[in-house]
Amino acid sequence: MANRTATLYIRITTADGKRRYCKAAYQSKGRLKAQYAMVNGEPESEYTTLESVAWWKGTALADWVRDVLLHNLEGSSQAQMEMHIFTELAGTCRGILFFVAKPL
Repeated sequence: MANRTATLYIRITTADGKRRYCKAAYQSKGRLKAQYAMVNGEPESEYTTLESVAWWKGTALADWVRDVLLHNLEGSSQAQMEMHIFTELAGTCRGILFFVAKPL
């Protein structure tokens, strides 16, 4: 059986506010670098990207995050919010199971 490889992509928000997929960044030992993506050939953290989006919008990061969250809450119904929470919970459970089952 041939060796199979896969490329991991992370969806990020760029400085101009657009969402795009970038390759994941890796540490020197080949492990994933948490919350880092390769942007223009350089590893960039999600926090840095969010800061640049907030700067581009002309606000502080905390104010921009609050506005985005409030905007998302105002436009969603209770059913959408419950589905979102369920999806997040299911993803968290899947991650925990993968982490626990991996050593087996």
